Amino acid sequence: TQGYKAHFSDDFSWLHYGQGNPLNLDEGVLIGNWNLAQKNYGWISDTLEGKDNAYVYGKAGYVQLGNDTVGANLLTPVQTGVQNDSLIAVTFNAVAFVSAGGQKDGNYLTVKVIGGTFGDGGDEKTIELNYIDYASALIETKMWGDSWYNLVVHKLPGDPYSTTIQLEFIGGDAEATSSNRVFLDNISIFSQQQYEPQQTDN
Repeated sequence: TQGYKAHFSDDFSWLHYGQGNPLNLDEGVLIGNWNLAQKNYGWISDTLEGKDNAYVYGKAGYVQLGNDTVGANLLTPVQTGVQNDSLIAVTFNAVAFVSAGGQKDGNYLTVKVIGGTFGDGGDEKTIELNYIDYASALIETKMWGDSWYNLVVHKLPGDPYSTTIQLEFIGGDAEATSSNRVFLDNISIFSQQQYEPQQTDN
């Protein structure tokens, strides 16, 4: 992504809940309880049917999707100004939860794109994530080992000059799933390739 124009980038450095250890689940704060300045960053999470809250948690510089009893999704703010892009790069760090006793959650993350498609023509892609290194003495930093992803998004074939794009991250395989806790950080949207002017013969 070096040299690409960034449409959007967020490392959640403005979240300061707890000390950063992903095993300390009681340190997270629900997105609905973030302060006004944090809410103004524009992140959105849906309250699932039958639930009272959206279960995205702010941590220390990253976010957690879901808990042991309910799943969660997270949507970026809608990004404008992508009308000249033909290819868009989406990058992020994501890793799945393991308890202090070594019990693993599900480890799927589904990424949906609104206003574009992936290379196979679909608007969603499910990734099987690696797990945090729960036994590491340096878990706050080691948890992000081998967690970086880079997805290429194409504009919609029927609307190649659409002006907006939005991403949705879902903890689970296509739908928000309990005990499929995912940690997310460093989410970025880049312009990878712009449309070239059509050449005409004289």
